[in-house]
Amino acid sequence: MRKILSVAFLAMLLCAPASITRAEDAPNFVAVSDTQTEFSLDGQSWKPAVATWVHPAWPTLKGATWIWTVVEVSKDEAVHGSPVVTFRRKFTLPAGASTQATLQITGDNAYEATLNGQLIGSNGKLDAASDADQQWRNVDSYNVALQPGDNLLVVRAVNYHSPLGDSADSHSNPGGIVYGVALATPLAQTLAKTGKVEVYGILFDTDKTVIKPAGKPVLDEVAALLKNDPSLRLEVSGHTDNTGTKAHNQTLSEGRAKSVVDALVKTYGIDPKRLVAKGYGDTKPVAPNDSDADKAKNRRVELKKLG
Repeated sequence: MRKILSVAFLAMLLCAPASITRAEDAPNFVAVSDTQTEFSLDGQSWKPAVATWVHPAWPTLKGATWIWTVVEVSKDEAVHGSPVVTFRRKFTLPAGASTQATLQITGDNAYEATLNGQLIGSNGKLDAASDADQQWRNVDSYNVALQPGDNLLVVRAVNYHSPLGDSADSHSNPGGIVYGVALATPLAQTLAKTGKVEVYGILFDTDKTVIKPAGKPVLDEVAALLKNDPSLRLEVSGHTDNTGTKAHNQTLSEGRAKSVVDALVKTYGIDPKRLVAKGYGDTKPVAPNDSDADKAKNRRVELKKLG
């Protein structure tokens, strides 16, 4: 006898609990887990999600919708873990919007998220028998850079796993993900309010100082910021996580800050007198260096307004 697998989705609309960004904090969602999300069991054939039954034990959000679909799994797959399922959501960045955004995501069992071909992060090893976050309580947050026009979010997740003894009741422990991509406050607005702004999406290979092509949309936004305010002067600072020695991280952060300044000067024609490059290594973390997600927050470029 075969059991039913429930692959669950939750559409985060404009209201969310304290663990997720509130509507008034980030109202401009550009993508959420909803019926525009597609799923595939083989990575080739895709089907849209559909709204259906909600387990009473799952959290509910005002204005949100649970979405799932059903496929069959054997009792052995239910107990020991079933294969990975792939989800994808295509969305378009609104014209003139900030390229900076925040992806918030949680998954029952393990997930791995990729945006425009760039690995963002995961909540554990993508193993069929993963028990990661069984209670749907941890919402992971990633700072990401969107590209102008079309974007593609791909999430691979464990289909289904019920580690509750020999239980194979598919309603007791469905797999699935919940996500929302929200536009961040524009750089100019944050800089005017706080005097500094953390910039993500200016990307480098590990231990390298050459800016990757994927960072161009963010550089475009920084250059526009400077061109729109000719009196603006900025310190461009580089920051790393704590991987490696402090001396190495200091040198790396200085080189990355200089690369950003050089790009703004040579590619965008910004007066070099308006820019100062400075590296801080791993001395100014914004998050603990105890997970891949938090280390990614510490690897950043920061802009600071100079008097």
